[in-house]
Amino acid sequence: MSLRQAKFDDHWRHVYSRTYKTRFTEIRFNNLGCLANTTIAFSGGLNAIVGANGVGKSTLAAGITQLLSEDPNTVEDAFRSRLAGSSLDGTAYDNNTQLNLSVTDAAPGQRVLNGDKFTGNFAWLDPSSVAGRYVDQFHKDKNFKDLLDQVTPLKLEADELKMASYLVGKKYSDIDIFEISDYAGLDRFPYLRASSAGVSYNSEGMGRGELSLLLTYWTLRDMPKDSILVLEEPETHVSPRSQDCLMNIIAKFCDEKAIWVIVTTHSPTVIRRIPKEHIKLLLRDAGPAAPIASPSKLDIALLLGGGVAYSGVLLVEDEGAKQFLLPILEKLDPELMRQFEVVAAGSVTNISSLLKTMPETRSWLTLIGIYDGDMRQEIGGDDFLWTFEFLPGAVAPEHLLIALAENEPNFANVLATELQMDAAQVQLALNHVAGVDFHDYFGGFAAGLNVEPSLVRRAFVRIWLQDPASLALAEGFVRSVRESVRE
Repeated sequence: MSLRQAKFDDHWRHVYSRTYKTRFTEIRFNNLGCLANTTIAFSGGLNAIVGANGVGKSTLAAGITQLLSEDPNTVEDAFRSRLAGSSLDGTAYDNNTQLNLSVTDAAPGQRVLNGDKFTGNFAWLDPSSVAGRYVDQFHKDKNFKDLLDQVTPLKLEADELKMASYLVGKKYSDIDIFEISDYAGLDRFPYLRASSAGVSYNSEGMGRGELSLLLTYWTLRDMPKDSILVLEEPETHVSPRSQDCLMNIIAKFCDEKAIWVIVTTHSPTVIRRIPKEHIKLLLRDAGPAAPIASPSKLDIALLLGGGVAYSGVLLVEDEGAKQFLLPILEKLDPELMRQFEVVAAGSVTNISSLLKTMPETRSWLTLIGIYDGDMRQEIGGDDFLWTFEFLPGAVAPEHLLIALAENEPNFANVLATELQMDAAQVQLALNHVAGVDFHDYFGGFAAGLNVEPSLVRRAFVRIWLQDPASLALAEGFVRSVRESVRE
């Protein structure tokens, strides 16, 4: 890990622990276009509104912008038309003073503030859209170069050039920013001139992604301490690598300048390090879209596409332990089962070796060892790089399940129902394996019924989970595993 990444990791940790004196914490709305009437709360400095195209992310961002603006009619016409007919209420804090914000219709085509007025520092930015508008303006204004002659450019210093180079993925030797006042309907209009690899070029010579990234950096750089930023889909025209770098830089500014950020996105990369409690997932079914608070990784992956990738491995001793674990996860935490591959390591020694020697990764992989319950007194020490847990019970899972079959008088009938087979056949198969070594028990039983051993093992586990005491053991185990998962 580079020193730079280590520093960014510190910023990420501080983002959700520091105090924000200026913040936007809640929006409540009615008749807001494609969104169902509801309340959405934000917390912790860096929040994301996630959803597929057309679910209302931009409309929601426009509503927040209108509540925070001194004049709600300064929101762009395209967005203001989406808000027409709606009533918006929100809660914000300016220097820790609570403000109750409200916007409704006034005259046709006009909106009016009815509650408190937010007078703190606030910015709204759609980087890709703004970049396009800027380039159009350069070409449209034939006297633009005359304006530049009247402006002394701001030169980025060495540390800032390193940050811009990291963000875009190219080495800059110079970046000049010309800030034109009161131009094209903006208080400040930035024009960029950059040099890289001996070549100098201006804003209109930049790719849309490069210009978008530099405009976002300029916005963050110039925002005052204790301010609010609504950032719309910063991933547009930007590679996943630069998206990741951009989010690191946003975390840096959140930490250093207490900037409260709400970002709309449909990029998995953008939300990769944002805790799920700070993600608002908008989902449309048959009617208007509605938010899902604290969505799971599975929810997000399914919605944003690209499939659901494994995020880690649960290492168990053998195939028997695997077939014991899978139905427990299937019943109690199917999301965890979808996120993790259960792998039979082959032995206790193999699990311990991997947990002690496999290097830690940068959060993209979690390795958890799952030993049989009879290993509780054998496994321990502080030389493990990864965490480990024990399967429910104090014995190997085979012993647990065989004892269940031997001690439950009606077990054959219950098992026959689980396997959808004749109870008499099941009883014969149970008689056949009575007293057999536990290593051969399930294979022999399955052979007697001409079914796969894995089906038999999992049916046994499902019956075991029907007992309240067993279920409580399993729930405690799953809870412990879930706490070990690196989010």
